[in-house]
Amino acid sequence: MALTVEDRLNIDQLYSTYVRRIDYHDPSGWAQLFTPDGRWQMFMGDETEPTLEVHGRDAIAEFARKDNELRKGSTRHWTVNLLVDGDGTTATGYCYGYRLDISGGQTRIEVYGDYEDELVQIDGEWLFARRMLRVPVA
Repeated sequence: MALTVEDRLNIDQLYSTYVRRIDYHDPSGWAQLFTPDGRWQMFMGDETEPTLEVHGRDAIAEFARKDNELRKGSTRHWTVNLLVDGDGTTATGYCYGYRLDISGGQTRIEVYGDYEDELVQIDGEWLFARRMLRVPVA
């Protein structure tokens, strides 16, 4: 079965909630957007092994806590140009993402990349099973 309009709206809300929770310092809430064994990965350039990987909700929440402390609320995240395909219980998502540094009176793009996501629906809720961010290296 293909994704319904309701599935697509719920997945869109997942992506919006993801950036809102990380930007407004809710690491536990952010981690709840992943499956219990979910993974967040970052790859730099053409690397085939993750530069950074966190696995499981507790580790994802801890990663977010440390990231929030480091940035002291000085960033905002965006995900744009979302493409989703799936069968009603699993889906893949692709989008561009970037993080703005809003400290010091000037706004600049701090990092950007491409997300490739694996999504699953559990008890009617869409969650990230895996988020992979590929950051190009100049």
